[in-house]
Amino acid sequence: MYEAGLTTSMLLSHAEANHGDTEIVSVDVKGSRERSDWREVGKRSRKIASALEGLGLGQGERVGTIMPNNRSHLELLYAISGCGGIAHTINPRLFPDEIVYIINHAVDKLLFVDPSYIGFLIGHKHLLESTEHFFICGPKENEIAARMNGFKFLQDLIEDGDGHYEWPQLDEDDAAVLCYTSGTTGNPKGVLYSHKSIVIHANIVSLPDSFNLSARDTILPIVPMFHVNAWGMTYASAMVGARLVLPGPNLDGRSIIDLIVEEEATLALAIPTIWEEVLERLNEDPCPLPSLKRIFSGGSAVPPWVIRDFKEKHSVDVLQVWGMTEM
Repeated sequence: MYEAGLTTSMLLSHAEANHGDTEIVSVDVKGSRERSDWREVGKRSRKIASALEGLGLGQGERVGTIMPNNRSHLELLYAISGCGGIAHTINPRLFPDEIVYIINHAVDKLLFVDPSYIGFLIGHKHLLESTEHFFICGPKENEIAARMNGFKFLQDLIEDGDGHYEWPQLDEDDAAVLCYTSGTTGNPKGVLYSHKSIVIHANIVSLPDSFNLSARDTILPIVPMFHVNAWGMTYASAMVGARLVLPGPNLDGRSIIDLIVEEEATLALAIPTIWEEVLERLNEDPCPLPSLKRIFSGGSAVPPWVIRDFKEKHSVDVLQVWGMTEM
């Protein structure tokens, strides 16, 4: 039997080799949609990983991300853990002092920030004790002002990277991702996920009696990547070769409905309040959802009326999921 470590780079390499042409749609803050595929995501992830090594990122060192669900965030997750670092996804909805605490507690060496959250970076950069490099993950707008603040651009990192970079052989028990709890008493607490645990979780959620994922699906993960790896969808989608629609920062009901209809999503994942708003918009402005087959919702109890309305009015099954950051 061939022995191979279960690592996140294995998942990405599998998607590149077997589902390279499968589309990945990414929405920016202005609502524009960028179209790519698993092959391009793999190539860009390799470039980022090689550039991170060039910056001196060592094995087990943490890299923070303050970003919505978009293509750059997906590429960063695979690049950071693939080269031996630990991807630390940060919840931007926390209070600024909590975010500062989390970054310092994690000892993040680098920080990647979406332009929609740059206000935090400008106001609190001086409080971040361990972070050596700050990257903006959007268009190179106001470049002079950015460089005056000591910020760099992810785009430059990609341009400097090696698209033929070979993923190192990592121990599957090494940490790959770091998430902090936010629903506990006291300060948030860090939870590490190993490469092996991520791959096994991706396999479990893909099974027919779980989320029932396949290459025939178009997955819309509205639940953010800082919330337990978007409930595993960042990795399960690569495992099964599913088409992925990454909604960006605009998560209002109208934007979500448009994505479901226009991108023909077959399943979507979000907390109950999101689905309540979606239903309210659908009641105000009825619209068929022919492609959508099932919804997964968790984080709090799903109201019975949400389950009933989706089933009776739209023929969509709502399945309640449950989990914890530390589980």
